[in-house]
Parts: sequence; C-alpha cells; structure tokens
Amino acid sequence: MSEMLNKIVRNKHLYPINPLICGYEKCDPRHSYGPAVREYWLLHFVVSGKGVFLSRRGETEVGKNGVFIIRPDEITYYCADMGEPWEYYWIGFTADIPLPVVLENNDAITAPELREL
Repeated sequence: MSEMLNKIVRNKHLYPINPLICGYEKCDPRHSYGPAVREYWLLHFVVSGKGVFLSRRGETEVGKNGVFIIRPDEITYYCADMGEPWEYYWIGFTADIPLPVVLENNDAITAPELREL
C-alpha cells in the first residue's frame, strides 16, 4: 500500500501566494491519480523513483529531482512506474502574481540543484 501524508494548510489568507495543501507519498507500483482537474496550482517534487505525467500537451516521464506541474483548470493524469515507483512531496497553492515562465511553459522541470532534506 502507498504511504501518504496529506496536510491542509490552515492559513488560507496569505497573499500573493496562498498555500492550500501539501503532502508526501511513497507510491505503490502503478499507483495513479486522475484524470482530474484542480482549481489551483499543484507541484510534485520527485525524490526517488519515476513515473509518467500526462496533460493536454502529451506524456512526460519524470524521475528523481524532477518536478511535474499541474496548472489550474487542466485535466491531468499521473502514474507511478511498475519497477521503480516514485516517491514525492507536493504543494498546492493559488497565486495572485505572475509565476515564473518555466511553470507556465513546461509540464515538468528538472531540479538537480535541490537536495533531499
């Protein structure tokens, strides 16, 4: 079974970025979510393993040190790999400011400079 920690952030009145939810999951093989639509941004940072993220732009494989980006009002689906299921942290938020272009133009980014805590 997957191991999951999901927290609702109590203070929902921070501006211009308002965190809503955060969590952690160590997925079982082929664990999936979606198709789903969210009303907020959701970033998943993969700390180990790999999986596939699908959006209207296509399919992207994401592995360790990768971040997949779920935008508000988009249909997305993601699935952990059978042999090396991913483990990730996520944060969901709303934003009243322009976000970096990299978040607007990519389904996934690699962040090798980030280290596990």
